[in-house]
Amino acid sequence: MKKHHFLLVLLTAGFLSHAQNKMETGVRAGINSSTFTNMEGSSSTGFYAGFYGELKITDTYALQPEFSFSRQGMNAKAKPYNIDGVQGIMEDQIHLNYFAVDILNKFNYNRINFHIGPTFDVLISSEDYINTGVDLGFTFGVGYQITDQIGIEGRYKKGLLDTIDSDYYYSMNNSRSNTNSVFQIGLTYTFKQ
Repeated sequence: MKKHHFLLVLLTAGFLSHAQNKMETGVRAGINSSTFTNMEGSSSTGFYAGFYGELKITDTYALQPEFSFSRQGMNAKAKPYNIDGVQGIMEDQIHLNYFAVDILNKFNYNRINFHIGPTFDVLISSEDYINTGVDLGFTFGVGYQITDQIGIEGRYKKGLLDTIDSDYYYSMNNSRSNTNSVFQIGLTYTFKQ
């Protein structure tokens, strides 16, 4: 039994030392176009910026954890109001600032790469009517390496938790679930050793 444990420790140490040689880090930044599902209004433009580490497991597969700031939201229609006999419908710009942690599976084919994985977002700040301070979701996208260091990426990020209070904003089809829906396009820069 001790022989098996020693062999397992030896294999794990060998894998980790080999993997450390294939770890690359970089930064990413770009533009968000975001909205919430089942809400009336228009998309909002924000931005994202952060850094990543790409752990190359094989020539075509890498595990890529990411840490980013992401400004998301939408231009939403609030429910009718009646203040001192004045009635109307108010447009409200919703801005949510998140710290995002993504764990992506990245598949590389020549200069093209595909990525998919879970995301965990923690709300940093908001002045709007929200239901939760966290969001769980998934992201998937495609990228292209222009050079060995510079790349372009496009992604879709979909939240799974009800984020915005349906009692304050118009919801389509009387839905009670308003989740994040974000399109991202941006650049990446990988630091080479």
